[in-house]
Amino acid sequence: MSSPSPPSPTSSSPESTRRELDDLLEALEAEKKLRRESDARLADLERRLGELMGAETPKEERAVRAATEDQALDRYYLAFEERFRGNRDLVKERLEVYGRQLMETAHDFPGGSCLDLGCGRGEWLEILSSHGLDAVGVDSNHAMMEACKARGLQVELGDGLEYLSRQADNSLALVSGFHIIEHLPGFETLVTLIAQSLRVLKSGGLAIFESPNPENLTVGACSFFLDHTHDKPLHPESVGMLLEAAGFVDVEVLRLVHARAPEPPFEAPPADAPMAQELEKVFRLLNNHLLSAPDFAVVGRKPRLQDEDLSEEK
Repeated sequence: MSSPSPPSPTSSSPESTRRELDDLLEALEAEKKLRRESDARLADLERRLGELMGAETPKEERAVRAATEDQALDRYYLAFEERFRGNRDLVKERLEVYGRQLMETAHDFPGGSCLDLGCGRGEWLEILSSHGLDAVGVDSNHAMMEACKARGLQVELGDGLEYLSRQADNSLALVSGFHIIEHLPGFETLVTLIAQSLRVLKSGGLAIFESPNPENLTVGACSFFLDHTHDKPLHPESVGMLLEAAGFVDVEVLRLVHARAPEPPFEAPPADAPMAQELEKVFRLLNNHLLSAPDFAVVGRKPRLQDEDLSEEK
């Protein structure tokens, strides 16, 4: 008995193949549309579920969760300061560069009120107090504030610029901000800070603002960005001009190297070495832009009454 022969392949015309292909493509598009609609419905359900669960969570509990998250970030930033800015003793050593300004302020305003914006761990507050000045610090970081209070320092938790705006005209001997202006969101905020500082200072009072120096290319292109809360680098000369434009006098731009362990400079080759003059120019550029001061400060004084009188006479 012979076995059955296999069925012959079905032949199809080009027209039927195209129709079948069109049908498959149409079915595929329909499935895609259903999938998109299903994904949209699922996303809507998840959103509504989240809203209902959030509404059922007591307001106090939500506030506690938010505060806990904020305090975790605050503790991180306190540790960040310790690692990348330096310990308290090192920071206080660096602040010795302002000895002349401190002595002048203590002499002109014995026991005068001073405000340090973004006071951090309070090193500057301790130095001000040691000169007999009445120092208050403001910072938005809970962990920093707890550290200051543990040392018996006068501090307020809150936004520094908002606190400054509440102070009376001509009420303070000194306003300072160390490594805060590079955090400010936008040029207008910096202008407002400087204007408010001038307003609250007494005649002859001082403003001091310190910041990373982008003239040092290692700072401007690299270490500045270690801190995720930085907004942008600020040039020392432009900040000094802002103080002058606001009405400050005796404005100084200080390029700070004290207690900052600078790298040894590049040494030019001997004068009789090949290409000595060209290499000397290269090394001078390297020293000026890679090994220059990593920080700067701008110091300005509110005009004294006699200064204003003389200006009016002119």
